[in-house]
Amino acid sequence: MMHTKSSAIHPDFPWLLHSDAGLFCVPGNFYLDPKVACYRAVISHAHADHFPRRVGEVHATPATLALGPDKEKNKRIPHPFREKFKLEDVEISFFPAGHVPGSSQVLLEYKGQSILYSGDLFWGENKSSEPAEIPAIKPDLLLCESTFGWKPEHENAKESIQNLVIAAGLKPLLIAAYPLGKTQRITLLLNELFPEMPVFLHPLNFSMSRRCAALGYLAGNFKPWRRKEADKSSRFAFIVSPRIFSSYAADYHFYKVMATGWNKKHEWTWMDANLPISDHADANSLKEYIRQIQPGKIVFVHGKPDLLGDFCDSMGISYSVPAG
Repeated sequence: MMHTKSSAIHPDFPWLLHSDAGLFCVPGNFYLDPKVACYRAVISHAHADHFPRRVGEVHATPATLALGPDKEKNKRIPHPFREKFKLEDVEISFFPAGHVPGSSQVLLEYKGQSILYSGDLFWGENKSSEPAEIPAIKPDLLLCESTFGWKPEHENAKESIQNLVIAAGLKPLLIAAYPLGKTQRITLLLNELFPEMPVFLHPLNFSMSRRCAALGYLAGNFKPWRRKEADKSSRFAFIVSPRIFSSYAADYHFYKVMATGWNKKHEWTWMDANLPISDHADANSLKEYIRQIQPGKIVFVHGKPDLLGDFCDSMGISYSVPAG
């Protein structure tokens, strides 16, 4: 059932609607990364803001289904990368997005038109996920994420980790990182740069890293959090979920940081610093992505495409953002 305030994502593509519940494909009768519970959905990746609970029928990559919300009584249909499947009259295929394990770009084809939805995209080195891939088809419309469309370039992840360890000195590290994606990436970077430093994970992060490793993804060397064991080390890292990070606000034993592409220091003044690591593409990476995709038109979603407009003009590509 469609929610109110829906409109075509683009006038030339009336079969894909933008609504307060998310993107809805009319001829396929499914939502694309819905914001609420629904009857049927095609899901780009397993983060909760793209994969809500209580979806009756879910279509996604095998890894996304395995890493998404568990204990659900829904019908889950896995689809490997690059293999087409149909929902009603719409052909669908997934291509790696590089964001987190199993994350995908979603290609929709209907009556001679093609729409490529980037999902959350990362364009760069990320050993914990499949690298982003350019589909062979040049889509008529690209729905392109622009979370960091205002930021020219992200900081170098390895340099950020090295600077963090130097700044912490003799203090152990407390790092807030999303259980899926950032935790595995940071663990691998710490293992590579500081192999002698033990990495301990909070139960939520530990469970997700074990699930990723069981699926064959690189998750690094890590241990479950044990304070007594950690204190035997001269220096260690403890990675926790952002949702419990604030519970350590008064714990001065740690050097406390959040792994994010945003500046959170002004919000959480008790933090010692930001750890500038993002798993979304920056503006320069998005430009290269668009250059290689060569879409007919673009609609920017999930952010602010501040630095991308002039680039699209130079490429002769019309662009817009959805109303509301």
